[in-house]
Amino acid sequence: MRWAISANPRHARLSRGAMYIGVVMQAHNQGEDLSTNELQVHNPCMDKNPYPVPRDRLITAMQMSTEKDGLETGAITQFATAYNSKAGAGELQFIELRSPREPDGYCLLDGQPLYIEVGHIYGTQSDVKRLLGRTGKSAPSAKQKLLSAMVPLDHRLLVPLNNLLLDKATKTYAATRVWLLIRSAFPLWDCSDYEQHLKDIVVPKNHPFEQIWLLCGQTSAAGAIRLV
Repeated sequence: MRWAISANPRHARLSRGAMYIGVVMQAHNQGEDLSTNELQVHNPCMDKNPYPVPRDRLITAMQMSTEKDGLETGAITQFATAYNSKAGAGELQFIELRSPREPDGYCLLDGQPLYIEVGHIYGTQSDVKRLLGRTGKSAPSAKQKLLSAMVPLDHRLLVPLNNLLLDKATKTYAATRVWLLIRSAFPLWDCSDYEQHLKDIVVPKNHPFEQIWLLCGQTSAAGAIRLV
């Protein structure tokens, strides 16, 4: 069964998200004992064995984690707004982000626990870099942009969408009721475009999800399509 909802940003309540860090990180300035390009990462379970981590790698990892959390939170709250705007759909409330092996988000649907796993599609690798605002050496090259522009839009989006559906279908989660939410961040396609290509969207027969949804843009007004 496939059906769509068009959103009217009405009420998606966002409560304060919880974020957890498994180790305690401490920055030390120890002169010659620690170079200026290193942080001392301290594991409380290994008090006698602190180990250096290059500062740029740690900062990059932390930035990526923050970006991932922001994307997941944004997708779920956007979906909640779209979902809640549909009469009779129920009330979906985002509570907090969770860590593997749980799905990405813990929510309540009409007061009952619901977990949501989140994925994103952007188009080509050049589109990914552009839409995520990559700069410098991480920005797409002129050649990459040209090659990306030559890829037909349906292939540009449906291939990564089907690949993501296939990948998520293989996952297992420490939760009983899980929905999959995929957000399309590509600005040139909306729900009507995806609806015209529903026959080309391949949902694997076996997967761990109660429902699968496709968010058709980066605002609640873009709406969503239920794939399963």
